[in-house]
Amino acid sequence: MKICDLTQAYTDQSGGIKTYIDSKRQYISRYSNNKHLLIIPGEKDYAEKNGNLTVYQVKSPVIPNCEPYRFILRLWKVFSILKEEEPDIIELGSPYVLPWPAFYYRQFKKCVIFGFYHTDFPDAYVKPFIQQSVVSIFTNSGVKIARSYSKLIYNQTDAVFTSSGSFQSMLTVDLFKPVHYVALGVDINLFHPAKRSYALRRSLGVRDDDVLLIYAGRMDQEKKVDQILSAFRILTIRRKYKLLLIGEGPLRKSLEGESQNLPGVIFRPYIENRSLLAKYLASSDIYVTAGPYETFGLSVLEAQASGLASVGVDAGALQERITPEIGILGEVNNPDQFAVNILKIAENGLFRKKEAARKTVESNYSWTGTFQKIFTFYEHYYKLKSIKYSSPNQLKNLVNIPVKNYFSR
Repeated sequence: MKICDLTQAYTDQSGGIKTYIDSKRQYISRYSNNKHLLIIPGEKDYAEKNGNLTVYQVKSPVIPNCEPYRFILRLWKVFSILKEEEPDIIELGSPYVLPWPAFYYRQFKKCVIFGFYHTDFPDAYVKPFIQQSVVSIFTNSGVKIARSYSKLIYNQTDAVFTSSGSFQSMLTVDLFKPVHYVALGVDINLFHPAKRSYALRRSLGVRDDDVLLIYAGRMDQEKKVDQILSAFRILTIRRKYKLLLIGEGPLRKSLEGESQNLPGVIFRPYIENRSLLAKYLASSDIYVTAGPYETFGLSVLEAQASGLASVGVDAGALQERITPEIGILGEVNNPDQFAVNILKIAENGLFRKKEAARKTVESNYSWTGTFQKIFTFYEHYYKLKSIKYSSPNQLKNLVNIPVKNYFSR
């Protein structure tokens, strides 16, 4: 089979979606005879083939205030690539406009289209945008329209993946297509407590007995890094706490400005070298994240694999990633409580929680398991395209999926 990933959310500085796609391509290259096609936005039209892996960049404009992210508008170009490459499986990583050339291509070639619900964009992007840029009374209407568009897109796929149990429940109600839970994975050899470096800590001005908090990810409104900074401001009376913020984004400059007179805050740019990122994580003590819109929380998982306890907010997939044994959750937009939770973790069994975090990841998450499950779905649904069923029970028995409402189109 030839498998195509089609997404807007892929740049050199991307986070979880890029990690997921790159890990899939590594899996295909090492363990599979399948071929992989990646279509993403870029500065110019560009194509590169390396063995069974192909990537196409489609020249696209930069999204204002979201550099370096770009947005593909030349949908005819995407369709021409699909027509030339003829993928059997298309996985949609973005629900905006890229699905349409995929849906059109399906009219000419037998293929299966999956949607991966990587981002809850109505709440994560549309709601904040309206609140900041438009009259706030339109917020509910705007979110409702975005939610309806999301349903329109995902209901035209053959099936939907999500890496969050809570979002699976929501999507199962909203959609009439099968919704499958697929946990993402982590490279437990790369992200490992053994990478801890006291020399690295000292180079940051962090003493051996200090508590180093770390956040690694995009600095934008969705991630609410400003809430982390507000919580840390409360902790500054305790000199042993330091905060390391790694990443880029539209809010980085303003965050740096806010922290100029705040001792103990350290900024580092986006780290493309995954081994170096693993070293920074393992050399820290507590991972902090305040974003309520996570659909999986891959950065949290990488931190836990590195032996870090976690402090987060009680929303989205963080409710699944951060359990009482390995961390603590608090209210969204409550920096006072966030600071208290950091103190609770740091001063009450931190070492025990760090050990438990590592063991949890070792026991439950691997990229091999993730892609074995996904490729099973790929193969099953592709077979369905060649078979006509006389009853819903035959479909249910073949792919072992819930069929409620599936035939109500």
